[in-house]
Amino acid sequence: MPAACSTAADCAGFNGDCVSGGCECHPGWAGERCGQVSWSAAGARRAFRSRSWTWGGSPIRDGSTVHMFASEMTGDCGVLHYCSNSRVVHLTAAHPLGPYERAGVALAPRSPPHWDSGGVHGPTIHRVRSGGAWLWALYYMGSANTWDPRDGTHPNCTRRVDPRTGDRATRRVGLATSASLWGPWARRDSPLLGPGDRAAGDWDYEDVSNATPLLLRNGTVLMLYKGRGGDLQAVGVARCARFDGPCSRLRPASPVLSSRVEDTWGWVAPASEDGTRPEVLHVLSHAGNGATEAGGHAWSLDGVRWNDTTRSAGAAYTGAVRWAGAPTAAMVLRDDALLTKPDLAGDWPAEPGAGGRGWP
Repeated sequence: MPAACSTAADCAGFNGDCVSGGCECHPGWAGERCGQVSWSAAGARRAFRSRSWTWGGSPIRDGSTVHMFASEMTGDCGVLHYCSNSRVVHLTAAHPLGPYERAGVALAPRSPPHWDSGGVHGPTIHRVRSGGAWLWALYYMGSANTWDPRDGTHPNCTRRVDPRTGDRATRRVGLATSASLWGPWARRDSPLLGPGDRAAGDWDYEDVSNATPLLLRNGTVLMLYKGRGGDLQAVGVARCARFDGPCSRLRPASPVLSSRVEDTWGWVAPASEDGTRPEVLHVLSHAGNGATEAGGHAWSLDGVRWNDTTRSAGAAYTGAVRWAGAPTAAMVLRDDALLTKPDLAGDWPAEPGAGGRGWP
């Protein structure tokens, strides 16, 4: 039988150490090649209860309080209405695993003709430095109100499912900033990242969404995003000179992760002090549904060339969830649910630029 590893890179991108031809996994990881998320033995529990559909969740700590920003559907509509009925809500808790309480609405769709007048979705929160001050940066997907009447009203599904689900072709990546996690949030008149140029050969010429900003030590940002062009939907990458742009595509002619992957969430693993491990970029992704496969993992040293360990080491996690005090149940999970991030309870972000894992 061949050895599982020859270097630590073979252990799912330095998720473990290669010792005598075998991978010894770091905390939070398991499997022969350290490609599987290692869940807490305590089991999962519900972090937030709501009568409305919610999606995702991006938490960050400020002092003794954990703040989470998540998508919430309005008008009794389901998650497939995210381009017409999604807004960003603010939740708080004393512990990263909750329970969370609803603090209010952080971002709602603006009125037409704003570019984000349809839905505001998929938030991810970061602490950034701007000049001599610290700010909170809230990245999100916005879409436009292109349904009739274009008066700022949104579909309602209370009595029946409204067929108007918004316009996916208007999806763009936006940014809002604030000096406080409680707001108010200042938004830009234009998206931070829009679709590519079809005439120039860009693959993602229809729309872009679901950004994963990776804040680097030098102050730049590598931004993975879901892009679409024709029949192709995949993950691309752009480099932003600052947290607020400008951003330019690093590989405009083709995506960096395959069409089987979407909705990434990522972090930066810092280089080791002894120089044995380089700085490594990691992402988890939605890569299937069900009990056999639900989440993928990939890693990179430069943000352009990615190693998909899902193919070599197997799924990073499945849809089988063991609940605390209850049997295991098969569920459809996404990488950006709080339950599906590895080793979160003690893994809080370092200051931007410090090279910490920096979730989210």
